Amino acid sequence: MEESSSSDTEPNIKRPSAPRRRFITLDLLLGFLLGLLVSLIIGFALWSFGFVRLPGEGCPEIPTPLSCPATSVAPPICPTCAAAITTPIIQVVTATPTATPTPDIAATATAACITFESQFPATPCP
Repeated sequence: MEESSSSDTEPNIKRPSAPRRRFITLDLLLGFLLGLLVSLIIGFALWSFGFVRLPGEGCPEIPTPLSCPATSVAPPICPTCAAAITTPIIQVVTATPTATPTPDIAATATAACITFESQFPATPCP
C-alpha cells in the first residue's frame, strides 16, 4: 500500500517486519534451558523414588582385587624321559538287531474277543 510522502518525491512503502532469524540464538538458548529443566525434574523424580542412586549412596564400594606378584616362567629342571606318544585305540561297536517274535494272531484275537464280551455281554464278538 502506497502512502503519499510529505515530499511528493517517493512513495512510502511499508516493509514487512524483520524475519525471525534475528531471534534464533535466543530460541536456541531458551530450548536448551527448557530441556535442561525437564531433564532435572525427571532425574529428581527418579532419584526420589529410588530408581537412580548417586555414587556413594546406599551401596558400599566394591574393593578392587589385589594383584598377585608376577612369577617367572622357567623350563623343567631335568626331564627324565621323553614323553611316550600313544596312539588312541578306536573301537567300532555295531549294534546287532534283535529278532522280533512273530505275533500269534489267533491268540491275540481270542484275548480281544474275551475282553470285548466282558465289556459288552449281549453283543457278539466282531
